[in-house]
Amino acid sequence: MVTLNNIVLDEKTGLPAIKPSETIEEYCEAIFNLSADEEGPVKAVHLAARMGVAPATVFATIQRMQKSGLVRVDQHNHQLKLSPAGEQIALRLTRRHSLLERFLFDDLGLPWDEVHEEACELEHVLSPAVEEALNGYLGFPSTCPHGNLIPGNSPQEADETRPLDQEQPGRQVKIVRVSEEGEHEPGLLQYLYRLGLLPGTALHIKGKSPFDETIQVVNSLGQELTIGRKTAHAIRVIEEPGAADPTL
Repeated sequence: MVTLNNIVLDEKTGLPAIKPSETIEEYCEAIFNLSADEEGPVKAVHLAARMGVAPATVFATIQRMQKSGLVRVDQHNHQLKLSPAGEQIALRLTRRHSLLERFLFDDLGLPWDEVHEEACELEHVLSPAVEEALNGYLGFPSTCPHGNLIPGNSPQEADETRPLDQEQPGRQVKIVRVSEEGEHEPGLLQYLYRLGLLPGTALHIKGKSPFDETIQVVNSLGQELTIGRKTAHAIRVIEEPGAADPTL
């Protein structure tokens, strides 16, 4: 065992020897996902909006996490950054969550747009032994049903996807994943499911409107859809120059 500030870490995993509370796990995950998906500095105000709590509550929790060596706060710009121990907690929770989503979707047949909420209810109680047994049972999957990489099961390579709202008219793209933060947005998965905007779907970018912040896309069936900027930002795509243009 090694000691970091006020917590004792396991030498093999780098995780706290005493399991952190559900609240601390959720805060670590939120900071990690906001840093990865929002492409900007994470501050307490962003965390308060994400967690749906008062800024005072976030401030008190961040103070506890600082004392435990899980997060650092920049004294100049107040940006939040996880320590290696905090990042490991976030990755571990993400891994459990993703494995549960795969099990609920692949084996129990729950709908694509419902497994996220169900996994949120179960992820904190999954023991390391059950987590690894579940991973083996599932065949060591590389992604969750929403297309995000499962930590520990796939190389954490540089993300080559781009938010759909950053693509320009005329391009052909394919949906790869829904961002982790997008999964947490209430009602978004249900909305995407109704529109058929799932991983693997090919799209033609028809146009963008800067005034009402919408993007017009055409799917492989020739159906035209208008999507708001916030929704489009949660959809991560790669360009497919050789894909057929469904508008022709």
